[in-house]
Amino acid sequence: MANVLAGVMSGVTFLDAVPQPASTRIVMIRIPSPAAGALEATNRYLDPAEEPISSDLAALGVPAGTSAGFDALLEAFLRGDHARDYIKVDASEYSRLALAVDRMFIENEAVAGARPVPAQAPRCSRDTVRLVRA
Repeated sequence: MANVLAGVMSGVTFLDAVPQPASTRIVMIRIPSPAAGALEATNRYLDPAEEPISSDLAALGVPAGTSAGFDALLEAFLRGDHARDYIKVDASEYSRLALAVDRMFIENEAVAGARPVPAQAPRCSRDTVRLVRA
């Protein structure tokens, strides 16, 4: 199970006289199961100048307030590099974001719905390894 998925979302603009292709960066963070019913109430445009994005996540049970600089990291990821001619997400950018989100969940295992990371990956048989290599 992933704690965060991020990348580029694209589609067509609807609020324009001439619909054109558009794209943006997107971040999806797993929330604890009990908060799933409250998601619709948070469906809106976010303004980081008004309040930090982590306040929405905290209201949904995500321990976002515990990682120093998380809001700055999240905002930097979403804004991206405006000097580029096209939108893309570098692996290093995604890695920094995924590490920060994973740390939040690991440091706060007691939060309802968050599960601890397994101590060891499940073992696989030799047949499984052969199938993957083939």
